[in-house]
Amino acid sequence: MIWHKRTDYPAALADWLLETGSLTARLNALCGAPIRVVRQREGIGRICEHEQAAYGPLAAKGWVREVILHHPRTDDPLLWARTYIPDFNPGNPWYELAKIGEKPLGEVLFTLQGITRSPLQTGKIFAAEKVGDPPLWHGRWGRHSRFERNEAPLILTEVFLFEPDA
Repeated sequence: MIWHKRTDYPAALADWLLETGSLTARLNALCGAPIRVVRQREGIGRICEHEQAAYGPLAAKGWVREVILHHPRTDDPLLWARTYIPDFNPGNPWYELAKIGEKPLGEVLFTLQGITRSPLQTGKIFAAEKVGDPPLWHGRWGRHSRFERNEAPLILTEVFLFEPDA
């Protein structure tokens, strides 16, 4: 995806974009039931340009997990999320995340101790970075941040696929 850093987001989306807690918990509350996770991709992959630009030099390859969170009743897509963990090996403190399966990352991430998070960066997606990027991203708002655990980074990018009520 081509990420354009912006802060002129719509007022109705501001509360969601700037949420510092678990979006999983907030989406569960909005839906009145646990959201459904559909894994699109999981395994070793490359860092995206927006991740490298925002968080400095990181390993070009790492563990990638891309999911879409769906409404449990309507099956509407709510959020696309990408996790990137560089230097992914059994000694990495994030290594256990490869075993979460269909569980939302937020259910695990916000229960862990000793985690720090960078300020959220907001932006808008205007074009695909590579062939195969879903067209549903175009014109959508998103955010990303860097979590650290024992000085090991985890980059989380989230793109909103729904329009919240004002």
